[in-house]
Formats: sequence, structure tokens, C-alpha cells
Amino acid sequence: SPGFGENIATSCGMTEDTVCIGDVYKLGTATIQVSMPRAPCFHLNHRFQARDRAHLLSILVETQQKAGWLYRVLEAGKFKAGDEFVLVERPLPNMSVKFAHRMVSETKFPLDAVKEMKDCALLAEKWRKYARER
Repeated sequence: SPGFGENIATSCGMTEDTVCIGDVYKLGTATIQVSMPRAPCFHLNHRFQARDRAHLLSILVETQQKAGWLYRVLEAGKFKAGDEFVLVERPLPNMSVKFAHRMVSETKFPLDAVKEMKDCALLAEKWRKYARER
């Protein structure tokens, strides 16, 4: 059984470096949009029985910036394993998921990028709030 609930796992070259905030994909009959980086939580540690700080999976995932991303549903639909992700639109080609994640994880981050993120309607409100608080 899947270890991450409803998450969608891909093996088609989609990574935090290649996927951008605001990307719109067709998947089956659904249309989805990348809304924010995913932040790992304690559930990873519990699921994989990591007990001490040196081996906490959530910390490893956070430092490697390989936590993935979340989608918002633009058009509900159905999809199944093996359906192809079709990139429909990329409105923010310079704002990769990894770039957005770095904004909250690094202490030195370009102020112009922080401003761009706090004003970015395609970025989830939670992450715009992170930018406003920097």
C-alpha cells in the first residue's frame, strides 16, 4: 500500500528543479496546477519508524529539498496509474518548486525574489505568508 496517502508519484523526470509554481497539467480528465512546495512533517518519521534526530526522515527530506509539491484542482476528473502528465501551461518558468522552497529554508535569499513570491497569486497563500514574514 502507498506510504504517502493520496500523493502522486511520478517517474517521468518531474523533479523540484523541473516543475514550476503555477504549472498546469492535464492528468487523465483532470486539470491540476502546482500551488506550493510540500513541507515534510513528522508523519514521515512515524511511517518509517525513524526515532532519533540524526535519522529523522523529515529533516533529511527538508535539507535535500526533495519533499515534492502540492497541486490545486482546476478541473475535477479521473486518472489512473500510467496516465501521462501533459504540461498545458507554464506561467512562471523562473519559479521552480526548489526555488520557492529555498525561499523559506535559506537565510540569505534575494529580496527581489521574496517580493515576487509574496505578490504571486499562483503561489498558495501559506507560502506567500512565509514571504511576507521574511
